[in-house]
Amino acid sequence: MRSPSGAGRAAALVVALSAGVAAPPAMAAGTKLFAAVVEPRCVEAGGTGIAFSITLTNLSKNQQLGSANVRLPDGFAVTGGVALVGASSSATASVPGSGALIELRDLRILPARSVVASWVGAAGPVGSDGRFGVAAKPSNDFTGSTAFTLDASASQLVSSVDCRLAFVVQPSHALVGETITGDPFAPSSSRQVSVAALDGSGAPISSFADAVTLSIDPSHDPGGTTLQGTTARAASAGVAAFDDIHIDVHGFGYALRADADGFLPATSTTFAVADAGTVCGPRAPASTCSAQTVVADELNGAVGAVASTVTSTGGPAGGVVIVGANTHEVDCAGYVEHTDVTITFDVTTGEAKTVTVVIDKALVQADPNNGAAHYQVCYSSPTVLAEDAFGNPVAFFARDGSPVYPEGNPAGLVPTSGLLPDCGATLPGMPCRVSSNKDRAGNEVLVYRTPAGDPKGRV
Repeated sequence: MRSPSGAGRAAALVVALSAGVAAPPAMAAGTKLFAAVVEPRCVEAGGTGIAFSITLTNLSKNQQLGSANVRLPDGFAVTGGVALVGASSSATASVPGSGALIELRDLRILPARSVVASWVGAAGPVGSDGRFGVAAKPSNDFTGSTAFTLDASASQLVSSVDCRLAFVVQPSHALVGETITGDPFAPSSSRQVSVAALDGSGAPISSFADAVTLSIDPSHDPGGTTLQGTTARAASAGVAAFDDIHIDVHGFGYALRADADGFLPATSTTFAVADAGTVCGPRAPASTCSAQTVVADELNGAVGAVASTVTSTGGPAGGVVIVGANTHEVDCAGYVEHTDVTITFDVTTGEAKTVTVVIDKALVQADPNNGAAHYQVCYSSPTVLAEDAFGNPVAFFARDGSPVYPEGNPAGLVPTSGLLPDCGATLPGMPCRVSSNKDRAGNEVLVYRTPAGDPKGRV
């Protein structure tokens, strides 16, 4: 209700490795197998001072593994000494030339035993293929033609660029203080907000078990608040699930951010934290969906209910209706908020809709300018329905005839909100105010129409 006032983070590189040792494939008699596993799985591209390691395991039945060469991926380098754990006391590790090769000698690894070589190094730039190469021989000095065969089923030495996180269950609309889940206004839903670790090809890293932390994305924080609940969870089988997160300040356009060491962060889709919300479905009337909230008049101190009903002209109104109080989501110049109610809806039918807003008489009577003509709809739309005199896209023409440009328009044109004109004074199909009247009980009843796809208006 309004009355006139008179006026980056660097890209990451993943070294994706399998956990455990699977049964080897069928091999020719006498084949000597070994496995190699590199850590860490994910490193910052171009990073320095990174602690690397490679574990070599002798899978043969009766042959020692005496020596190995480890070739680093393009752009990677050893910048510190190589330490050995589990090798013979005479074992050596050297890094000749540019630091892209590690020579391991006199290892004397017995069957079913392992040696770990670790070093400090630098990672390659974005675009490096991150592929480690390993060769092993029975001889202690890496001579002779006899060699071990790498067991591919027990080793994974291929890295991927842009190790990253991704929301696999996106957050959905929630009420203030209630658990955010993957379903709108459903705090008990089993679809918990979940984040997965992915390699550069988009494949899940099922061995990832580190902590993932959620927060409100700073650029999508309409309430200026913080995420509540258990915001850090350890991943299981590569996925971290969050079962008790909530936001205690209402607002439209929240988004969550997921972070984990060595991974590019992920940002969720946007959602609302509302004072009231309704999911329209089979239980709702065939073509309507309603929600209501209690709000306060910011200037006069009165408290009362504001209810909104969205009616589809084309069939069942499945979807979501959200009513938020005092959110300042849409602003129109020249008007001062008394009762600030934002109404958004995402109704699945592609038809136009009629929105009926009923404002409690307690709020009406507290406003000295309480005539029906004083109640206007400040409206914002993403839909392009016309053009201005310069060919720019226009969502609708406001009550004073000025163009209102669509939300997110690429030219950055303003304004992107305006007061709706009366339906008889605008082009067909554009959003407009149908009527503004008082009912017998003294409540204000404001009715307006919206085109298909339009989600937002404020009274």
